[in-house]
Amino acid sequence: MQSEYVVYTTIMDEETFLVNVEEVIKTLNANNVSDIEILFGIEWEEDWNPIDTTVNDIFLQIEKRAQLTGLSLYENDMFITIKDLDTKITFCHEADLHIEFNKANVVTTAIINNWKAKGLIHAIKQNKKIIGLDKLPYSNNNSRF
Repeated sequence: MQSEYVVYTTIMDEETFLVNVEEVIKTLNANNVSDIEILFGIEWEEDWNPIDTTVNDIFLQIEKRAQLTGLSLYENDMFITIKDLDTKITFCHEADLHIEFNKANVVTTAIINNWKAKGLIHAIKQNKKIIGLDKLPYSNNNSRF
């Protein structure tokens, strides 16, 4: 998925990272996102096949992968694609989170507003060029970034 917009958080310690992963998942649930596709990073996945699953099964999928490999989410990549919203979220091995999208929606707006309120936004790109927060589109169903 090639996205017009990508928002990156700052690098976080493991506890902060995991708290923010949990908040992203809660945001997905709160906005009635159900069906998603998960792809684990190369360290966690031998064949690199996406898994069709639900938001409610994200932690189960992470736990399964950790048991298989002995590695934690904090050390690896996990990509969540929400096809209905043309949105991708990355839990990155570099200890940050990314959200990619072409058109703002309630999920992207809620997540980015949360990151902004916590001072976690590190960089924003539009078509691979750095832009300011004021240049991001926003969903009419939520407050502006």
